[in-house]
Amino acid sequence: MKECHDGPLAGHGGAKRTTTFLNKSYYWPSLKDSAEEYVKTCLTCQQNRTLNKKQASLLQPLLIPEGPWESVSMDFMVSLPPSRGVDAIIVVVDRFSKMAHFIPTKDEATA
Repeated sequence: MKECHDGPLAGHGGAKRTTTFLNKSYYWPSLKDSAEEYVKTCLTCQQNRTLNKKQASLLQPLLIPEGPWESVSMDFMVSLPPSRGVDAIIVVVDRFSKMAHFIPTKDEATA
């Protein structure tokens, strides 16, 4: 396993490449699983692994509203037990005064 993954010809090529090298000379029932586990525990591969997603930037805080109802947030509470034909609530909150309105409604996904 070490020669097929860490060796000079293999060059820490990953689980698929290690499995390919192993299949040329060896066989056992869980060969692919063994190769994947070996690569996951390889310290060199873990230290040199590159991430495929863009790094997150710094968070930008929301501006503080100057008056009531200038900025609101809205959320949905769905899949509630039905009561008088209502099984969802729309919650609207004023960010300035923290006043909240709760609007009963019917969840169309469950209707």
